[in-house]
Amino acid sequence: LLDDAAYARTERCVRAFVAPGGDGERLQRVLLERQRTEQQQGCSWLLRWWEQYVYLQSREPLAVFSNWYGLDRVEPFLRSPVARAANITRQVVEFKQLIDTQKLEPNRIQDTVPLCMAQYARIFGTTRVPHRGEDTLEQSPDARHIVVIAREQYFRVDVYDEHGPLPATDLQQQFTRALAAAGVAPLTPSAA
Repeated sequence: LLDDAAYARTERCVRAFVAPGGDGERLQRVLLERQRTEQQQGCSWLLRWWEQYVYLQSREPLAVFSNWYGLDRVEPFLRSPVARAANITRQVVEFKQLIDTQKLEPNRIQDTVPLCMAQYARIFGTTRVPHRGEDTLEQSPDARHIVVIAREQYFRVDVYDEHGPLPATDLQQQFTRALAAAGVAPLTPSAA
């Protein structure tokens, strides 16, 4: 991949970097100090940098380059798209409850080393507000609704009542009403 001259130049740079007193040693000291100070505040050494430089200052599409994602499994008895959406929504609300009650088991590297899960508290009820240079985050952790968009119309859909999360059947009814209000014809079951 490299010609002999480029390879030799790379070798020299690596040797200089890892040499005692070299840039690698100095960088390692800086990173260890950052780890120490961030851990005192209960954070990963990388968390604030990631949030600032990758998430709040980046102008790349977040859905492609930064955001988490989820996949649902196809339940054979849920053939209607509205029923599937209601079922997924119910499962997501249950996931949020695990986060809120701190009962979500931490992700682990090779089933041993737990990863920092601090960011999970901001998956829900958080929005990124654009500004020049660096955006900000606004949180509403006690939100009890979601927003459904249909034909460029926005609908507030409650996902909790006074007893807790709504069942998927109630969510399906709300989704169906929102779609009807937006002028979307009733959705038929997909061919599975």
